Amino acid sequence: MSLINLVLYGLAVYRISWMVTKEQGFLDGFYVFRHWLATKAVNGNRLMITIAEMFHCPYCLSVWLSCIIIFVPLEIVFILAIMGVASIVIRFTDGGKAEWL
Repeated sequence: MSLINLVLYGLAVYRISWMVTKEQGFLDGFYVFRHWLATKAVNGNRLMITIAEMFHCPYCLSVWLSCIIIFVPLEIVFILAIMGVASIVIRFTDGGKAEWL
């Protein structure tokens, strides 16, 4: 794997993990999913609690996404990497004040 691919995959994992754990998502999809996991974790076993915690932590989720994303075609990884760069630029240019981040 080249250094460029490593950076692309890293940015793609960053974007997916941040989007799933911190953003509302289209039609509040990510928020609803995280809320559903949290309600299942309250009444669930230790596995459900761990899964719910993972979907609230971008660092935790990125570990597992790194194992999965290597099977994703490079074209899709490239698009996700562009989204990751855009997300980083927005976070730094507005001081992290964007409500949807």
